[in-house]
Amino acid sequence: MRKGWRWPRHLRAGAIASVAFVAAASVGTVIWILLPLPESATLPDRTAGVRIEDRNGTLLRSTRGADGSRMQWVPYGEMDPDLILAFVAVEDRRFWDHRGIDT
Repeated sequence: MRKGWRWPRHLRAGAIASVAFVAAASVGTVIWILLPLPESATLPDRTAGVRIEDRNGTLLRSTRGADGSRMQWVPYGEMDPDLILAFVAVEDRRFWDHRGIDT
């Protein structure tokens, strides 16, 4: 650069405005990251979820408990045999006829 050369006034103003914008955006981002999450975002979802019941109304499986926690699977031996056959019939009609791979 030549001695005494300066940026034109409109370019200097634009550069100063750009630096100020980036600084303000950076400070805003840091403040946003440091703020605590709202309590509603940290609580578990309290929706009922999906319930699978047998014909007598016995609960077989639920994706959520009444308190919002995850429930456990019902052991195979405690399930209604007709329910198992219904799942198999819908999933694979030839389930009992092949050895695991239906070709």
